[in-house]
Amino acid sequence: MAIVVAALVWMRERDSAHVAAAADVNSVPPRVRLAAGATDTLEIPPQAHTELGIRVAKVEPAPAPDPLVLSGSLLLDSARLVHVHTRFGGEVVEIGACNDAGAERPLRLNDHVRQGQLIAVIWSKEVGEAKSDLVDALSQLALGQAQLARLKKLGGGIVPEKAIQEAERNCEKAVIQVDRIERTLRSWRLTDAEIDSVKQEAQRIRDNAIPDNEEIDRTWAEVDVRAPIDGVILEKNIAVGDIVNTSLDLFQVADLSKLTVMANIYEEDIPAVAALPADQKVWQIALKSEPGSAPIQGRFDVIGNVIDPKQHTGIVMGWVDNSNGRLKVAQFITATIQLPAPAGEVAIPVDAAIDDGAHCRVFVADDSTGHRVTERKVMVARHATNVVYLRNTLTPEEEADGMCRLEPGEMVITEGNVELASALEELRSSAQAESRAVARAP
Repeated sequence: MAIVVAALVWMRERDSAHVAAAADVNSVPPRVRLAAGATDTLEIPPQAHTELGIRVAKVEPAPAPDPLVLSGSLLLDSARLVHVHTRFGGEVVEIGACNDAGAERPLRLNDHVRQGQLIAVIWSKEVGEAKSDLVDALSQLALGQAQLARLKKLGGGIVPEKAIQEAERNCEKAVIQVDRIERTLRSWRLTDAEIDSVKQEAQRIRDNAIPDNEEIDRTWAEVDVRAPIDGVILEKNIAVGDIVNTSLDLFQVADLSKLTVMANIYEEDIPAVAALPADQKVWQIALKSEPGSAPIQGRFDVIGNVIDPKQHTGIVMGWVDNSNGRLKVAQFITATIQLPAPAGEVAIPVDAAIDDGAHCRVFVADDSTGHRVTERKVMVARHATNVVYLRNTLTPEEEADGMCRLEPGEMVITEGNVELASALEELRSSAQAESRAVARAP
């Protein structure tokens, strides 16, 4: 009797355990499953979605990188700096006068001059002799022409034809001589007015009607030195009484309305700057000595071909407007270059990327709920703090390898994606095993 009772108790406890086990099975949340007909898309039931803590984030266009801030300095534009020389050696007899309002003094450093302004006068023996030669040649020409006219007036019956021909040749020689000396003076950059004054002096001597012109005598051998450009005198190397030659820099005159900017750039930043279109090669120049002042816009167009082996920096050169004269040569500056957002790139949170060393994958949700997600292989362009930048411009080879694009506005999984990747691998393996089993079945 006792044995029968014990058997009944055991059977009742076994049935109770089976019922409890069945209840436990029914309480397990539904598992993640492959979407019908897909091998890379998962459907996530609500309970699994909650337990995995699925979170989504929006794919954003890649923002513009931080602006490049380069250190450098201001330089003279070599194309706007003129070394003023005299064309003839001689003695400095005058320094040009300053044209500034209220200034009655000779020119000095930092004075502004205008193109064509008289800045010095040189007494040159060579020029004086050339002018005298022209006067002599003009006199010879006038004498020859007068003699030829008299001979022709007398006629061939009185004057031999040979004498007339000889007079004509003498006139031709005189014309050639005058022309040669005039050309020489013009090649020396004497003006038409200066040459005309020599001709007038020759005429005065022939006429012998006007007394000697003291002004002509005083300036006969003078050579005017004039400013070749509008600018500022940066160097002055002469004084009245100096004996100068043609190799000496009498003045250095510079146009400071534009200055050259030379800045240093790290070699890893050069490709981004070099790739800018011409209309975007713009920088903002700020003076280090005036940190609160408004920057000045300029342009750059030269990137050096030599990298400093110690600093690993190159040179970027451009210019900046200085028409108001605010900037000074050799001032330290910072040049800021705004870089555009990279074309064909998007940004995702770093937690959305699953990198197994061979490929980078993300799970893209159909909507913001994240209950249906699709795995995509993507191309990483670069990494930044908490962000991964993906490249959407794919080559045919990359597309053939299964790489995909992400478009701005799509949603990616940032939490639970690692667990989803493991589940997807298991489900794929199970599906492949079932396919092989079905294929082997008779």
